[in-house]
Amino acid sequence: MATSANRALPNVDSYARLALQSFTRILLILPKEERLFAGGTFSLTDEHGVPYFGFQVGEPPLEKRQGRWARSFEKSLRAAHGHCKTSRATRQPVLDRWGGSLWGNLSTYRGSFSGFPEDYDEIFVADVMVAARDMSAAEAKRQLGPNKTFKKFKHDFVWAR
Repeated sequence: MATSANRALPNVDSYARLALQSFTRILLILPKEERLFAGGTFSLTDEHGVPYFGFQVGEPPLEKRQGRWARSFEKSLRAAHGHCKTSRATRQPVLDRWGGSLWGNLSTYRGSFSGFPEDYDEIFVADVMVAARDMSAAEAKRQLGPNKTFKKFKHDFVWAR
C-alpha cells in the first residue's frame, strides 16, 4: 500500500469541485425538512486520520459550523485508530459519534463529511471518493452495505448501479 509520504498531496480544488457536484446530487434525495440546514464540512485525511484539508460545502447554520468542522475530522481519526474502513463501525450515538467517514481503497485517503444525517454523509463521501478515483464503485457499495438509505437510493448514482 502506498503511504502519504511517497505521493503527491491531494488537490483541494479538484475535491471542492467534486464535492459541489455530489452535494447537488444528495440534495435531490435528501428529505425536504433536512434541506433547510444542508451544509457542512468535507475533510480528507491520510490513512492515520492526519488532516490534509477540509472545506465547507453548502451553507450550514452558523451555530453548527464549528461542530460540523470538528466532527468531520473526528470521524476519520476515530475510524483510523479503530483500524476500520468506516466510522460507522465505531459509531456511538450516546457519545455523539456518527458514521460519515470512508476509506479509499484505491488511495490511502479517508474522506469524511458532517452536515447531513449520517446515512447521507456516507453516501456523499462515497460519491466524492468514487468520482476522485480514490475508491472503486465495488468498494463504495461494500462500505455502504449497512446504510439503509443507500439501498433505497443507489439507483440515483451511476457508479452504484
